[in-house]
Amino acid sequence: MITLWGVKTESPVEFNKNENVGLHHLALSVDSFETLEAVYKEIKEKGLKIEFSPELLRDGPANHMMCYEPSGIRVEFIHVPK
Repeated sequence: MITLWGVKTESPVEFNKNENVGLHHLALSVDSFETLEAVYKEIKEKGLKIEFSPELLRDGPANHMMCYEPSGIRVEFIHVPK
């Protein structure tokens, strides 16, 4: 189980990985490229915000995608072939 706590603030800020201290994203590993594709399709069907669909991470061989869970936290799903 992972618990993420929000901070109460008078002036919330938009996410900016280069300027704000805080949670950048949560990364979860999946066991295959097919699983990564299945996760992408399910998230897309549910209408959740997707930052980018499965793609190579840099020059590969890892593939990843980034989306947002309903409260706005960025979630990465990644497959690194063995």
